[in-house]
Amino acid sequence: AQRVELAWGEASFLLACALAAPAWVVILMPLALLLCFMGRQSPIKIIYNIASYTIAAAAASAVLMLGRASPPFSGTELLTLAGAGLVFGATTHLAVATVVAVVQQVTFLTTWRASAGLQIITLVGNLALAVGTLSLAEYGPWAVAVLPVAVAGVHQAYEGRARGYEERKAGQRHAAAIGRLTNDLDEL
Repeated sequence: AQRVELAWGEASFLLACALAAPAWVVILMPLALLLCFMGRQSPIKIIYNIASYTIAAAAASAVLMLGRASPPFSGTELLTLAGAGLVFGATTHLAVATVVAVVQQVTFLTTWRASAGLQIITLVGNLALAVGTLSLAEYGPWAVAVLPVAVAGVHQAYEGRARGYEERKAGQRHAAAIGRLTNDLDEL
């Protein structure tokens, strides 16, 4: 599929870990994802997403437990939280790239490179959003009121980047088609 989906998985995982113990987040992850994806995706995609997100949540939770990060988060614990989010995002992105590479019968590196830029921007945005939310929450619930504007801005940046990438690829395909057509006409 050529559709780009921008997921908020890293941000939602980190915010869930701020509200509940990471072990509980891992245990509840499959149920939450089943409720989220039910009726919106095919059963095989639902199973795949539940498996990859749960594995990513377990790996990221291990980082949080090893770093002994728990709310309220200090500066160092916020870095541990961001590290856990990085592990979560890297695990899911690598899993997706692997599956796409197998299905399309191309190398993993080719698949990963095709979406790496957007994935990195998405990951950084999600981590910044989660860490920013938790930092603002320390000042009080009223401080979190600025988040809708921040979320809208991050989402617009994601969409703009994705749209620009798709437009460049379409332009390249168009130029290649015109080049082939011109070459064919020159041979006549």
